[in-house]
Amino acid sequence: MATVKIKLVNNASPITLAPDLPILGRLPNGNPYSIVLLSSSHLSRETKEILFTILDQNMYLLQSKSSFPYTKTEKMAEMFDSDSRFLLLFNSHIDITSQSCPLHDPSLKRSGSWQKGGEIAGFAEFRFDTEETLSDRDAEVVYLYEIQFLQTMRGQGIARKMMGIVEEIGKRAEMEKVMLTCLKSNQGALEFYKKLGYEPDEIDLTRLDQERSGSDNGDKAEDIEVDYVILSKSLS
Repeated sequence: MATVKIKLVNNASPITLAPDLPILGRLPNGNPYSIVLLSSSHLSRETKEILFTILDQNMYLLQSKSSFPYTKTEKMAEMFDSDSRFLLLFNSHIDITSQSCPLHDPSLKRSGSWQKGGEIAGFAEFRFDTEETLSDRDAEVVYLYEIQFLQTMRGQGIARKMMGIVEEIGKRAEMEKVMLTCLKSNQGALEFYKKLGYEPDEIDLTRLDQERSGSDNGDKAEDIEVDYVILSKSLS
């Protein structure tokens, strides 16, 4: 159940949540990039299709063999929930001064001329929500649903940068931690999150099973076999 704080941050503007955005920078290879924060409701249909395509190219094979395969309809509905926020990565310096940019007019739903000459090269999708804990209280968290990039953007440190932005947004919103779910078969992603300080959350089923197995209470541990891990990183 959403707390008062969660309701407030879900209604907050992108500029309130991330006053340092947009960012215009350059990758180590010298190519320009831009990072913008937008709400799901500010994305055009065309942009939504682009984001889904990036995700689908990266994740379809992995997820089709997992315990949570998806259809396009299901995934689109999940991704573009009204509470979803998106960090969009462009492969150019976009025109954030354009009056058609949703940062200036949140009522705009179209892509507009502000992103002319720039293509979306990646994104991070997250929401503010509450998650259960092992105690009788829920935690207020930033839940990262997706972080996906085109192949051309990999190896440039941009994933680490965008994760850092998500964490800073969470800190500003006074969330307790960042949480995410990762397939065990996605070894590259698991190593990446580990390097950033993410660990199995207290409610991760594999962690719970291991702790139960290692306890001295004499109880026989249940065999919990899941193909994913729930990771988290404290923001305090």
